[in-house]
Amino acid sequence: MKTLKQSAVLLVLLALSCVTASAQQNFLGQTTLSAAIAGSLLGQGVSSTTNPPPQLVQVASATGIVGLNPNLGITASQPNRTALYIGREEMLVTAVNGTTLTVVRGVNGTIAAPHPSGDMVLFGPPRFFYNYDPGGIPTASGGISGVACTAANVVVSPWLNIRTGGQWLCSSVTGTWVPGWNNAGQDNLMATAAIVSGAGTNTPTGPLFTVSGTAAIVTWAIPIGFNGTASGGGCFVTIPTGVWTWTAAGNISTAGTVTAGNSVPVTWCWNAATSKWVPSRIA
Repeated sequence: MKTLKQSAVLLVLLALSCVTASAQQNFLGQTTLSAAIAGSLLGQGVSSTTNPPPQLVQVASATGIVGLNPNLGITASQPNRTALYIGREEMLVTAVNGTTLTVVRGVNGTIAAPHPSGDMVLFGPPRFFYNYDPGGIPTASGGISGVACTAANVVVSPWLNIRTGGQWLCSSVTGTWVPGWNNAGQDNLMATAAIVSGAGTNTPTGPLFTVSGTAAIVTWAIPIGFNGTASGGGCFVTIPTGVWTWTAAGNISTAGTVTAGNSVPVTWCWNAATSKWVPSRIA
Protein backbone atom coordinates (compact mmCIF):
# COMPACT_ATOMS: atom_id res chain seq x y z
CA MET A 1 0.00 0.00 0.00
CA LYS A 2 2.82 2.36 0.86
CA THR A 3 4.44 1.70 -2.49
CA LEU A 4 1.17 2.52 -4.29
CA LYS A 5 0.81 5.79 -2.37
CA GLN A 6 4.39 6.74 -3.15
CA SER A 7 3.80 5.99 -6.83
CA ALA A 8 0.65 8.11 -6.82
CA VAL A 9 2.50 11.03 -5.24
CA LEU A 10 5.28 10.68 -7.80
CA LEU A 11 2.78 10.76 -10.68
CA VAL A 12 1.18 13.92 -9.30
CA LEU A 13 4.56 15.62 -8.96
CA LEU A 14 5.47 14.64 -12.50
CA ALA A 15 2.18 16.03 -13.80
CA LEU A 16 2.72 19.30 -11.97
CA SER A 17 6.25 19.58 -13.33
CA CYS A 18 4.92 19.10 -16.88
CA VAL A 19 2.36 21.89 -16.37
CA THR A 20 5.05 24.20 -15.04
CA ALA A 21 7.37 23.45 -17.95
CA SER A 22 4.64 24.10 -20.53
CA ALA A 23 3.93 27.49 -18.99
CA GLN A 24 7.54 28.62 -19.17
CA GLN A 25 8.43 30.73 -22.19
CA ASN A 26 11.68 29.88 -23.94
CA PHE A 27 13.58 31.74 -26.64
CA LEU A 28 15.37 30.56 -29.75
CA GLY A 29 19.15 30.91 -29.72
CA GLN A 30 20.96 32.89 -32.38
CA THR A 31 24.43 32.87 -33.90
CA THR A 32 25.94 33.17 -37.40
CA LEU A 33 27.77 30.96 -39.87
CA SER A 34 31.54 31.40 -39.79
CA ALA A 35 31.95 29.60 -43.12
CA ALA A 36 29.74 29.21 -46.17
CA ILE A 37 27.77 26.01 -46.76
CA ALA A 38 27.79 24.98 -50.40
CA GLY A 39 26.02 22.36 -52.46
CA SER A 40 22.90 20.28 -52.18
CA LEU A 41 22.37 16.80 -50.82
CA LEU A 42 22.40 13.60 -52.83
CA GLY A 43 19.07 13.00 -54.49
CA GLN A 44 18.80 16.66 -55.47
CA GLY A 45 20.74 16.47 -58.75
CA VAL A 46 24.22 16.21 -57.21
CA SER A 47 26.80 13.56 -58.03
CA SER A 48 28.64 11.99 -55.09
CA THR A 49 31.89 12.13 -57.09
CA THR A 50 31.73 15.80 -58.07
CA ASN A 51 30.09 17.42 -55.07
CA PRO A 52 29.60 15.25 -51.98
CA PRO A 53 26.95 16.49 -49.61
CA PRO A 54 28.38 18.70 -46.85
CA GLN A 55 27.74 17.46 -43.35
CA LEU A 56 29.75 19.99 -41.31
CA VAL A 57 28.58 23.45 -40.29
CA GLN A 58 30.88 26.06 -38.72
CA VAL A 59 29.29 28.69 -36.48
CA ALA A 60 30.58 31.75 -34.65
CA SER A 61 29.45 30.34 -31.30
CA ALA A 62 28.22 26.89 -30.33
CA THR A 63 27.10 27.89 -26.84
CA GLY A 64 23.78 26.18 -26.11
CA ILE A 65 24.08 23.82 -29.09
CA VAL A 66 24.26 20.09 -28.32
CA GLY A 67 24.36 16.86 -30.28
CA LEU A 68 22.82 13.46 -29.68
CA ASN A 69 25.39 12.21 -27.16
CA PRO A 70 23.78 10.82 -24.00
CA ASN A 71 23.48 13.31 -21.16
CA LEU A 72 21.94 12.07 -17.94
CA GLY A 73 21.30 15.67 -16.89
CA ILE A 74 18.70 16.08 -19.65
CA THR A 75 15.17 14.95 -18.81
CA ALA A 76 12.92 12.95 -21.10
CA SER A 77 10.82 16.05 -21.80
CA GLN A 78 13.93 18.00 -22.90
CA PRO A 79 15.86 15.69 -25.27
CA ASN A 80 19.55 16.40 -25.69
CA ARG A 81 19.56 17.59 -29.28
CA THR A 82 19.56 20.87 -31.21
CA ALA A 83 18.00 21.83 -34.51
CA LEU A 84 19.40 24.64 -36.65
CA TYR A 85 17.47 26.90 -39.01
CA ILE A 86 19.48 28.66 -41.76
CA GLY A 87 17.81 30.29 -44.73
CA ARG A 88 14.80 28.05 -45.29
CA GLU A 89 16.60 24.90 -44.22
CA GLU A 90 16.34 23.00 -40.94
CA MET A 91 19.22 20.79 -39.80
CA LEU A 92 19.61 18.37 -36.90
CA VAL A 93 22.87 18.49 -34.94
CA THR A 94 24.36 15.08 -34.21
CA ALA A 95 27.75 16.12 -32.76
CA VAL A 96 29.56 19.25 -31.60
CA ASN A 97 33.34 19.76 -31.82
CA GLY A 98 34.20 23.28 -30.71
CA THR A 99 32.33 25.49 -33.17
CA THR A 100 32.12 22.79 -35.84
CA LEU A 101 28.80 20.96 -35.95
CA THR A 102 28.02 17.64 -37.59
CA VAL A 103 24.50 17.84 -38.95
CA VAL A 104 21.78 16.03 -40.84
CA ARG A 105 20.60 18.45 -43.49
CA GLY A 106 17.21 19.21 -45.00
CA VAL A 107 15.11 17.74 -42.18
CA ASN A 108 11.42 18.28 -41.41
CA GLY A 109 10.51 18.68 -45.06
CA THR A 110 13.01 21.45 -45.83
CA ILE A 111 15.54 21.37 -48.68
CA ALA A 112 19.32 21.60 -48.34
CA ALA A 113 20.68 24.69 -50.09
CA PRO A 114 23.80 26.90 -50.14
CA HIS A 115 24.20 29.46 -47.33
CA PRO A 116 26.72 32.34 -47.23
CA SER A 117 29.22 32.90 -44.45
CA GLY A 118 27.79 35.26 -41.83
CA ASP A 119 24.21 34.13 -42.41
CA MET A 120 21.89 34.04 -39.41
CA VAL A 121 21.52 30.75 -37.55
CA LEU A 122 18.56 30.18 -35.24
CA PHE A 123 18.67 27.14 -32.98
CA GLY A 124 16.81 25.24 -30.29
CA PRO A 125 15.22 21.85 -29.60
CA PRO A 126 13.35 20.47 -32.65
CA ARG A 127 10.02 21.03 -30.89
CA PHE A 128 10.72 24.79 -30.95
CA PHE A 129 10.25 24.90 -34.73
CA TYR A 130 6.90 24.75 -36.54
CA ASN A 131 5.84 24.13 -40.13
CA TYR A 132 2.74 26.31 -39.85
CA ASP A 133 1.66 29.72 -38.49
CA PRO A 134 -0.14 30.13 -35.17
CA GLY A 135 -3.21 30.22 -37.42
CA GLY A 136 -6.37 32.13 -38.04
CA ILE A 137 -7.83 34.59 -40.52
CA PRO A 138 -7.10 38.32 -40.08
CA THR A 139 -9.77 40.16 -38.14
CA ALA A 140 -10.60 43.84 -37.83
CA SER A 141 -9.96 44.03 -34.10
CA GLY A 142 -7.28 41.47 -33.34
CA GLY A 143 -3.69 41.00 -34.39
CA ILE A 144 -2.71 39.95 -37.88
CA SER A 145 -3.68 36.36 -37.17
CA GLY A 146 -6.59 37.18 -34.90
CA VAL A 147 -5.46 34.34 -32.65
CA ALA A 148 -5.33 34.97 -28.92
CA CYS A 149 -2.19 34.16 -26.96
CA THR A 150 -0.78 34.52 -23.46
CA ALA A 151 2.96 35.23 -23.27
CA ALA A 152 3.40 33.13 -20.13
CA ASN A 153 1.96 30.10 -21.93
CA VAL A 154 3.94 30.47 -25.14
CA VAL A 155 6.38 27.58 -25.50
CA VAL A 156 9.00 29.50 -27.50
CA SER A 157 9.48 32.97 -28.94
CA PRO A 158 9.58 33.82 -31.73
CA TRP A 159 7.19 31.28 -33.29
CA LEU A 160 9.05 30.30 -36.48
CA ASN A 161 7.38 28.76 -39.53
CA ILE A 162 10.20 26.82 -41.22
CA ARG A 163 8.31 26.60 -44.52
CA THR A 164 7.94 30.36 -45.02
CA GLY A 165 10.61 31.78 -42.71
CA GLY A 166 7.92 33.96 -41.14
CA GLN A 167 8.11 34.70 -37.44
CA TRP A 168 5.29 35.51 -35.00
CA LEU A 169 5.32 37.25 -31.61
CA CYS A 170 2.75 37.13 -28.83
CA SER A 171 1.80 40.78 -28.28
CA SER A 172 1.66 41.88 -24.66
CA VAL A 173 -0.54 44.77 -25.80
CA THR A 174 -3.27 43.02 -27.78
CA GLY A 175 -2.92 39.51 -26.40
CA THR A 176 -2.79 38.15 -29.96
CA TRP A 177 -0.13 36.85 -32.33
CA VAL A 178 1.40 39.60 -34.47
CA PRO A 179 4.01 39.52 -37.26
CA GLY A 180 7.62 39.20 -36.16
CA TRP A 181 10.80 39.50 -38.21
CA ASN A 182 10.97 38.24 -41.82
CA ASN A 183 7.20 38.07 -42.02
CA ALA A 184 5.23 39.19 -45.07
CA GLY A 185 2.53 40.38 -42.67
CA GLN A 186 4.79 43.28 -41.64
CA ASP A 187 3.32 45.15 -44.59
CA ASN A 188 0.04 45.27 -42.68
CA LEU A 189 1.00 45.78 -39.04
CA MET A 190 -2.08 46.06 -36.85
CA ALA A 191 -0.70 45.91 -33.33
CA THR A 192 2.42 46.67 -31.35
CA ALA A 193 4.49 43.73 -30.24
CA ALA A 194 5.40 45.11 -26.81
CA ILE A 195 6.18 48.26 -24.83
CA VAL A 196 9.68 49.26 -23.74
CA SER A 197 11.24 52.29 -22.07
CA GLY A 198 14.08 54.25 -23.60
CA ALA A 199 17.30 53.93 -21.58
CA GLY A 200 20.87 53.14 -22.65
CA THR A 201 20.62 49.89 -24.61
CA ASN A 202 17.24 48.66 -25.78
CA THR A 203 16.26 45.51 -27.63
CA PRO A 204 13.54 45.95 -30.26
CA THR A 205 10.64 43.74 -29.22
CA GLY A 206 9.16 43.46 -32.69
CA PRO A 207 8.67 45.31 -35.98
CA LEU A 208 6.36 47.85 -34.27
CA PHE A 209 6.26 48.97 -30.63
CA THR A 210 5.92 52.04 -28.42
CA VAL A 211 8.77 53.68 -26.53
CA SER A 212 8.16 55.65 -23.35
CA GLY A 213 10.50 57.28 -20.85
CA THR A 214 12.96 60.17 -21.10
CA ALA A 215 16.40 58.57 -21.11
CA ALA A 216 18.65 58.57 -24.16
CA ILE A 217 18.89 55.43 -26.28
CA VAL A 218 22.53 54.71 -27.09
CA THR A 219 22.24 51.31 -28.75
CA TRP A 220 19.56 49.15 -30.33
CA ALA A 221 20.56 45.53 -29.71
CA ILE A 222 20.07 42.96 -32.47
CA PRO A 223 16.92 41.04 -31.46
CA ILE A 224 16.52 37.28 -31.81
CA GLY A 225 15.27 36.50 -35.29
CA PHE A 226 16.47 39.73 -36.87
CA ASN A 227 19.07 39.00 -39.55
CA GLY A 228 21.53 41.77 -38.66
CA THR A 229 24.34 40.29 -40.75
CA ALA A 230 26.33 41.37 -43.78
CA SER A 231 23.78 39.58 -45.96
CA GLY A 232 20.71 40.56 -43.95
CA GLY A 233 18.83 43.59 -42.77
CA GLY A 234 15.41 45.07 -42.20
CA CYS A 235 13.60 47.81 -40.30
CA PHE A 236 11.41 48.39 -37.26
CA VAL A 237 9.14 51.26 -36.21
CA THR A 238 8.91 52.98 -32.82
CA ILE A 239 5.91 55.03 -31.71
CA PRO A 240 6.97 57.67 -29.15
CA THR A 241 4.83 57.98 -26.02
CA GLY A 242 7.39 60.07 -24.15
CA VAL A 243 10.09 62.67 -24.81
CA TRP A 244 13.37 60.84 -25.40
CA THR A 245 16.53 61.12 -27.45
CA TRP A 246 19.08 58.88 -29.09
CA THR A 247 22.81 59.35 -29.54
CA ALA A 248 25.40 58.32 -32.11
CA ALA A 249 27.75 56.90 -29.45
CA GLY A 250 26.64 53.30 -30.06
CA ASN A 251 25.28 51.63 -33.17
CA ILE A 252 22.95 54.43 -34.29
CA SER A 253 24.18 56.42 -37.29
CA THR A 254 22.84 59.86 -36.35
CA ALA A 255 21.70 61.47 -33.07
CA GLY A 256 18.15 62.72 -32.79
CA THR A 257 15.27 63.45 -30.45
CA VAL A 258 11.55 63.14 -29.93
CA THR A 259 10.12 66.52 -29.00
CA ALA A 260 7.17 67.23 -26.71
CA GLY A 261 3.87 66.58 -28.42
CA ASN A 262 5.60 64.88 -31.36
CA SER A 263 4.36 61.31 -31.58
CA VAL A 264 5.31 60.75 -35.21
CA PRO A 265 6.69 57.21 -35.61
CA VAL A 266 10.42 56.77 -36.17
CA THR A 267 11.59 54.04 -38.55
CA TRP A 268 14.97 52.40 -37.93
CA CYS A 269 16.64 50.48 -40.76
CA TRP A 270 19.75 48.34 -40.45
CA ASN A 271 22.73 49.30 -42.65
CA ALA A 272 24.74 46.08 -42.97
CA ALA A 273 27.68 47.95 -44.52
CA THR A 274 28.22 50.08 -41.39
CA SER A 275 26.51 47.83 -38.80
CA LYS A 276 24.40 50.78 -37.65
CA TRP A 277 20.72 51.65 -37.37
CA VAL A 278 19.65 54.56 -39.55
CA PRO A 279 16.70 56.60 -38.13
CA SER A 280 14.08 58.13 -40.41
CA ARG A 281 14.47 61.53 -38.75
CA ILE A 282 16.81 63.36 -36.39
CA ALA A 283 14.47 65.86 -34.69
